[in-house]
Amino acid sequence: MLQVVAGQQVFEEVECGGIQPLHVIEEKRERMFRSREYADELSKYQLETSLRFLRRQLGHFRADNSYRFLHDRVQEAAYSLIPKELRAEAHLRIGMLLAEHTPAEKREEAIFEIVNQLNRGSHLITSVEDRERVADLNLIAGRRAKFSTAHDSALKYLRAGSALLTEETWERNYRLIFSLEYLMAECELLTADKGAAESRLSSLAQRATNRHDFCVATRLRLTLYTTLDRSDLAVDVFLDWLRRDGTLWSNHPTHEDVTREYERIWVLIGRRAIEDLIDLPLITDPDVLDTLDAFTEIMTPSQLFDEHLNSLVRHDSQKMHVSARPGNQPYRPTTWRPES
Repeated sequence: MLQVVAGQQVFEEVECGGIQPLHVIEEKRERMFRSREYADELSKYQLETSLRFLRRQLGHFRADNSYRFLHDRVQEAAYSLIPKELRAEAHLRIGMLLAEHTPAEKREEAIFEIVNQLNRGSHLITSVEDRERVADLNLIAGRRAKFSTAHDSALKYLRAGSALLTEETWERNYRLIFSLEYLMAECELLTADKGAAESRLSSLAQRATNRHDFCVATRLRLTLYTTLDRSDLAVDVFLDWLRRDGTLWSNHPTHEDVTREYERIWVLIGRRAIEDLIDLPLITDPDVLDTLDAFTEIMTPSQLFDEHLNSLVRHDSQKMHVSARPGNQPYRPTTWRPES
């Protein structure tokens, strides 16, 4: 038992020591000394003697106010002293310590080290608050991995975060669970798991509680059906989105419908010259931008589906640029951002 306790202590100290200051390690060790579980097994003097022996034999060193193992095999030796049934708990404790003592400005830099420890013991977390906290850290890791185009790794972190949440999270922490689910759908689309992306995006469109989230879910669904060469499904999704916005269109509009829309554009332009339209400022209204994003995404599917529908899409998009809130459309990346 003495060897097990000391080996576990050395492993945890050094695992945390690469990021933690030494006073955190010393505080942790003092808490261990005061715990009844260890006090029943051995005295403080015995434990310190064992720790000093292991440090000399295992060869970890102190540098930059932290401990590090000299070699991976040394780390493996210390790790092997921890019984398998206690390893998940040790990883969880290490991850919590790293998350707690890593400065906010350095958290993203160390995020993979933190969540890799937490995820190996996440099944032991019982507190709802802690589960959401770890899920949020996995979301940060997933975003960082996706930014590096490591989409499979991103999915691993996002799924680990999602597994910690329950159906009640949609009411308790909507922003967290929507962010996880949407980013998972993006990565599934990028890794050609289109069936999973389709199912997830359909669910997100139904669960969206605000217009912005419904728009971004719709836009990604349009992207998905465009890649699948299913213009018919893309048109159905687009028309359903329009209906929820209060606009009823047929999937096969007539020539007269297109002509009426075209005439409305000239009424809105009035006597303004082309130069006046070119010099309009960029559109900043978030609702208009969300609408233009959806119209931009349906352009190709509508062109393949119905000539008159495509004309209607183009005319209505142009109408938004010259309406009561005129402006030019800025470049918009496809990545979703939370509504402020």
